[in-house]
Amino acid sequence: MKKICILLCCIILLAGCVSRKQDVSDKEGGEPQKQGAFNEELQLKEWSLRSLSQGDGNAQGFYRLKTIDNGGGELYSNILYTDYENKKEIYLCDKPECQHRDTSCTSYYAGLDMVTQLLVHHNHLYLIANEDSTVNEKNELVTMPARILQMDLDGKNRKELMQLPSGYGFSYESMAVAGDVLYAPIEKTENVSTGQGEMSSAVQVVREKKLYAIQLNSGKRKAVADMKNKSILGCMGRSLIVNAYRYKEDPDQLLDKGDFEGYERVSQQAEIAYERINVDSGRVEKSFPTAADVLGIFVNDSIYYTDNSGMLKQLNMKDGKTHDRKQLENPMSTLMFGEDNHLYLYMGEKEYVYSLQDDRLTPFTLTLSDTQEPIRLLGETKDMYYVIYDQTGEVKKTWAGTDQYEASSYAYGLMKKKDYWNSKANYTPVDVIAKGE
Repeated sequence: MKKICILLCCIILLAGCVSRKQDVSDKEGGEPQKQGAFNEELQLKEWSLRSLSQGDGNAQGFYRLKTIDNGGGELYSNILYTDYENKKEIYLCDKPECQHRDTSCTSYYAGLDMVTQLLVHHNHLYLIANEDSTVNEKNELVTMPARILQMDLDGKNRKELMQLPSGYGFSYESMAVAGDVLYAPIEKTENVSTGQGEMSSAVQVVREKKLYAIQLNSGKRKAVADMKNKSILGCMGRSLIVNAYRYKEDPDQLLDKGDFEGYERVSQQAEIAYERINVDSGRVEKSFPTAADVLGIFVNDSIYYTDNSGMLKQLNMKDGKTHDRKQLENPMSTLMFGEDNHLYLYMGEKEYVYSLQDDRLTPFTLTLSDTQEPIRLLGETKDMYYVIYDQTGEVKKTWAGTDQYEASSYAYGLMKKKDYWNSKANYTPVDVIAKGE
């Protein structure tokens, strides 16, 4: 089911200029911001293969969360920082004697990395966490609501910026920032049964989803636009570029009626459109329907996607014009991400790089030595990428008796952007504390 797959992908799958202060209300459903009131361009904070799903950084370094199991039933996380200049990872703590195991340490975080997005913006670090449960220092099980924590870049002066009511959480997808405002999708979900007896399963249904403008110096929030059946792909000026699923019938109503076959049918027949949503007015400026049945990616003011024949298409999000770019040999090609005038895609069982400058399609050969998976992009500077370029592990038996590969150690390093796009394995190793993810 297309809707379910997208949701699962989101669960699996992550510096602007100074602006004027924005007046953001705490009240849900408040009036949108007045159009033209602010000139700050939006900056994407991407949840994907290469960003918030692993951590976030700036031009100087990269921050990530590492969940620790102390062996006594307690799970907690540490914030780790990689300095690009020194090529070394440290705990975000300036106490040499510190064990990094409790709240006295600036790197300590009581939550889990799997439910927390880490975001760097201007002079602050933000932990954007969904509801989770943890065992505190008194060995008590504590449920923490969805919330945003703010701290300085060195981990000091930590404070809770805001929290959400029970039942609400931050959507696992890209966000945007501008000045001192975070634009984040917030949703209310519900688990709904899709059958009876042994064949029964549960589907997480998004009942409500809105884009909120969150003031990063006060935590005040205000609903900006409806985001039901939509997700953020990119930014263009003061507008968000989103994909929008359009259904012939309301799939949630079919699910509530117990019409599971109808729900699956309608979900699979969804049409994909792409929209520009202005964050100041909350209005959809433009909407462009497509014949695509898989999501595209946004690069350089355009959506790139493939049709059923394997034609790589370009949809200009300014004027809505569509252009054919290249006929791909395999119609089952999947676009993963794009930047620096390149697209990264799977075609068949191999990876390729497509140049937007000269339309060249070349194999991507930078892979992890044991699993042959592509190396992973994490952070970047002007000319360099921060990557995971190798791993070690072993195959273990699961509870079901099947073989499963488990990685135990990863190699982190820096490389030139031009080397990455030309598949040249020129890495400068980085000394990390935690060899695992």
